[in-house]
Order: sequence, then C-alpha cells, then structure tokens
Amino acid sequence: MENAVKRLEELKNSWGVFAEASPDVIGAFGQMREACCGEGGALDFKTKELVSVAVAVARKCEPCILSHVELIVDLGVSRQELVEALNTAILLCGGPGWAYSAFALQAYDQMTEAKK
Repeated sequence: MENAVKRLEELKNSWGVFAEASPDVIGAFGQMREACCGEGGALDFKTKELVSVAVAVARKCEPCILSHVELIVDLGVSRQELVEALNTAILLCGGPGWAYSAFALQAYDQMTEAKK
C-alpha cells in the first residue's frame, strides 16, 4: 500500500470536487451521517467508528477504510481495539475480511506513526 496518509489526502480532494458538483446530495449525506453518528445515542462515537471500520472492511471499500481509520486514530483508539473490531469482519467475511483487515491495520499503523 502506498502511504495511507497521502492516499487519504488525495481522496479528500476528489471528494471535495464531487461535493462542489453535487452539493445537495452530499449535503444530505452529511446530514444523514450526523444523524447516525452524532453524540447522544446508546453507543459512543468511538464505538460507532469501530463499527464503521468493520463495515468498510466487509464492503471492501478502501476509501471508507482510510477515512474511518483516520477518525479512530484521532479518537485515540488502541491498536488492540481495532484488531478486535476487525476480527468480527474476518468472522463474517472469511479470507477477504482478513485481507481488508490487514489493509486497515496497516493504514492504522501508518496514520498513527504520522501523528507522532
């Protein structure tokens, strides 16, 4: 994998270009994300983001993995917490879950190192 931090920066730029082209849809998507992941529910934000990483792995969405891994790094999620969340994706997805979990863990390690 190329550097996860650099790749996510490139993706964010392209997402910004698309958001400018489709502000209504992307604005509505942002509202849905806030309604889903905002504070105040039964699950805290950290848990919701760990679920998001596991679902991104299950969906094999590399941009989603990178985006949510960045958030969990910023939230101070430990490597072991991430591994345990990823184990659920492996349980449900088998080999592909393992492969994308390894990708997510590598991204976590790179992003954590970049924050030092």
